[in-house]
Amino acid sequence: MEKVKQCDLETDAWSNDLSLLTDRVERQLRRYIQNLRVGAMLPTQEILVREFGASRHTIREAMERLKRDRLIQSTRGRGTFVASRRQTQTVVHLVSSSVYHVYNLMCIGVLTDVLRERGHRVHLVGSRTPGAECQELTGGYEPSAGSIMIGNFPREEIQRLVECGDLPLVHVSDMNERYRRAPLCDTVINDNAALAFRATEYLLQQGHRRIALLGWGPEKIWDRELRRGYEEALQAHGVEPSADWILRLPEGVSPDTGRAMEKNAQQESQSRRQIEQWRASDAAPTALLHNAGAELQMRECLAEYFPGLFDPRAVVVMTYWEMLRSNYTGESDATAVCLKFRDIAERAVDLLNHRRTDGAPPTREMQGRIFIAQRRQSQWLET
Repeated sequence: MEKVKQCDLETDAWSNDLSLLTDRVERQLRRYIQNLRVGAMLPTQEILVREFGASRHTIREAMERLKRDRLIQSTRGRGTFVASRRQTQTVVHLVSSSVYHVYNLMCIGVLTDVLRERGHRVHLVGSRTPGAECQELTGGYEPSAGSIMIGNFPREEIQRLVECGDLPLVHVSDMNERYRRAPLCDTVINDNAALAFRATEYLLQQGHRRIALLGWGPEKIWDRELRRGYEEALQAHGVEPSADWILRLPEGVSPDTGRAMEKNAQQESQSRRQIEQWRASDAAPTALLHNAGAELQMRECLAEYFPGLFDPRAVVVMTYWEMLRSNYTGESDATAVCLKFRDIAERAVDLLNHRRTDGAPPTREMQGRIFIAQRRQSQWLET
């Protein structure tokens, strides 16, 4: 029985690897045909096998996907040709909770690039309550492949959208809820716990044993996951986490409501007391992890709250590669632990284009290869 179970596990792993390889080849083929004119003939499968370094089976499966999306068409005895893009383009609605927030802007930009590469047109919608405005926001666009949700929408808004129609729906952000619950639609996000584990491990490898973790505003789902990865990394290296090393500062822009402003003031007062205790202690943190949205925000934060407390080389950001290159533009040497949002975007579009079978439950997937990036001579490079 144990041998049968082991065989099943190995078969599942092999199937998963094959699916990932087919996904990769499909993306490469989509980019390849973007550079060809309509009606151009594709190379034979034998040539594509050599070009992409994949098996004939994988090439055939990837091409079948493109045929289903009507991006290519085959004629017996003649070959495979690029189809008319005017006939194949469908609209994808990018529904963003904000068109000003730096994270949302990054998502919109990367998703737009990926969707256009796949032959889709993009319809951008900005709304905090898309469930209540479902028909008004997405109506009048035919044909439509579905919607990709960007931002921390309340759970009830996602539920309304799911019930609103039968178009596919994919979410690329966490919902605005205190605890992670079952997904309401297919969801693709980054692994915050793994990101924080790798960042903490990097600082431990640099010799730091007391590492502070900085968060912003009220604690959210992703904050708790970052904290879990951070604490697990410390414990894995024989360091006992201290609650005193966890710090939260008010969000950069004060909310308009008096109650929220009062909470911000209370949080700032508490944080300043905690930082003063660090300064007076012989066991103060020597390194700082954070996930600020822009380098200017972090520079101002370091100058206001931590002047002279941390060596700049011991301050590490956890972020996306695309956000890193557009928002962390200083000239000093720096280190980041990041992943690429494009990995999430490509997988989200894959799920949108290939609908799940009827009755299958929504999935939540973690995507993104985590890596270290360093800025040297004003240029960010993967290391």
